[in-house]
Amino acid sequence: MELIYATRNENKKRVLQKEFERLNITVLSLKDIGFTDEIVEDGDSFLENAKIKAYAIQNFCKQKGIEGKCILGDDSGLCIDALDGKPGIYTARYAKNQQEFVDNILLELKDVPKEKRTARAICDLVLITDKGKEYVREGKCEGTIVEEAEELNGFLFDPIFKPDYSDVTFSRIKDRHDHRTRAFDQLKDIFVKEL
Repeated sequence: MELIYATRNENKKRVLQKEFERLNITVLSLKDIGFTDEIVEDGDSFLENAKIKAYAIQNFCKQKGIEGKCILGDDSGLCIDALDGKPGIYTARYAKNQQEFVDNILLELKDVPKEKRTARAICDLVLITDKGKEYVREGKCEGTIVEEAEELNGFLFDPIFKPDYSDVTFSRIKDRHDHRTRAFDQLKDIFVKEL
């Protein structure tokens, strides 16, 4: 079975492929199917943006005669309590690169005490099966924003987000059970039980 993941991010594709390799599912990215348009993520929530992506790719596949594939849209980000949930759905657009993102967040939190630096990483997924059925899943990981960034590594907020189950940030956890893999685990259950 082939699953089209509505992403251009090869790191995200690699993580999903690793999660799904035992299910004999091949993960394709937008590059793999020749999708070059920009998808405007103008939803008011992670879920809305994930749906926008999934249905944009479904429409593209219909136009191109691409059949028999499942489609996955996702949206994820970091919600910081002391910043009223920011950056939230704007996480990916909050800065030009990882260094700027980390610097901006740490600057905004510079006067916030350690106990009030709580945050959560959220990933919402929308799966459209090859039969057109929709499934929605969410992965969430509670944690805190550290006062000093660890090595710039991994995804955008990895150097400053420390999950509650660890003493180090996402950037130093190799086989982590983060918000994205928690959501992916729920998808695996769908493929095993229902597809």
